[in-house]
Amino acid sequence: MIENQENKIQSAAWSIPDDIFPYAIQDLRNWALERYGSLDYILPQQREFKIVVVRNWA
Repeated sequence: MIENQENKIQSAAWSIPDDIFPYAIQDLRNWALERYGSLDYILPQQREFKIVVVRNWA
């Protein structure tokens, strides 16, 4: 969902300056509309997380 990017969910690795962020989101919306014809198009997602369990720390 573009709203996730707009709300900066999982944005820790981004390097988009705040002053151009709104323009970047608009470009993303325009691209999505051109590519999919709608912002309601649902793409399947797969996410992976690595969990490290540490015992007896220190």
